[in-house]
Amino acid sequence: MGFRGRSSIHFREKKAHEESGTVFTGYREWWDQAAESWDRAKDTTYVVNDEADYRSRGLHGDANSPGARQLVEFGGLGSQSSVLEIGCGAARIGREMAAMVGEWHGADISPKMLEHARQWTEGVSNVFFHVLSGSALSMFEEASFDFVYANTVFMHLDKEDLYQYLLESHRVLKPGGRAYFDTWNLLHPDTYRLWLESQAGNRGTGKVRGRIQFSTAPELKRYLEEAGFDVIRFDEDKLLQAFCEKSTVRPWANEDGWPPFGYVDGPRNESTVTGDFEVTGWALDRVVRIEVLADGSTSLGEAALGLPRPDVGPKFPRYPEADRCGYRLHVSTGVLAAGKHTLQVIATDSAGRSTDLAGYHLGIVVAG
Repeated sequence: MGFRGRSSIHFREKKAHEESGTVFTGYREWWDQAAESWDRAKDTTYVVNDEADYRSRGLHGDANSPGARQLVEFGGLGSQSSVLEIGCGAARIGREMAAMVGEWHGADISPKMLEHARQWTEGVSNVFFHVLSGSALSMFEEASFDFVYANTVFMHLDKEDLYQYLLESHRVLKPGGRAYFDTWNLLHPDTYRLWLESQAGNRGTGKVRGRIQFSTAPELKRYLEEAGFDVIRFDEDKLLQAFCEKSTVRPWANEDGWPPFGYVDGPRNESTVTGDFEVTGWALDRVVRIEVLADGSTSLGEAALGLPRPDVGPKFPRYPEADRCGYRLHVSTGVLAAGKHTLQVIATDSAGRSTDLAGYHLGIVVAG
């Protein structure tokens, strides 16, 4: 992935890109192709191949993104600091940052790009490289780094992968550690024109895996907050730039005016139940009551709340109750007559707002 500062290449090259295997195989193939040679790797990740300019941009940054100096200053980094760059590419920033920190780790999806990075940092003893196999940073333990950053990387990722990297960045950061992320701003007039050009050649099965993608400011901020970051500074221009800090305590979700949300795990839609059955699932956002109705009017009772849901907690880190948001209601035999029925699972929050977690279409058949 790397710090892909040269965006024009993604609109200029319209060759079909064949993926083999998983999405991440597709990412790897694209960036390995982009790193076929050292000149091509530099050309793909920046505008010119001049070595002095390449080093200067790595240290001082450019019009698109910060360099090592700005990132070190923001992160408050020093000789004992441990740093991770996601999508380090050929280590343009890493080579310059290594002299200012204790350890610099560069992770990238492309083994070929990392070969160039190793050559570029030859003789620098405190740099370490890691090949990514997906959006997990599983090679790193929790709370391993003082600073994590991804410089002009996220605009090359599908949104699901972008968000997973944010979750993983939060996990590997030490409490109070800082982070920097950026991506292209869909709503800026100049970058919107780039999107119009990009989408014209990236449709259906012809989509280029490493193509430029775009986000809006509210979207990126929401991802960051959900992942557990406090946004210290947020710059909106062609590039959306987020300077963040890992929250030491998960904040309660801000009042957003929306009703609760969640899911019904069981019974499944159109399933047949025999005898007693249970209505189970999870619900979030200040839920104080969940009532199950049959056929829109017959109350089957209120569900027990606060049951453990370790599968939900990591997905909604802004909600402190997310790991105990499960509910369950035991429905006894004979309460419902044999035949078809609909179930409504009405979750109500502390402000009195309600929603049907069953989505108004959960049907069951009670066996005779």
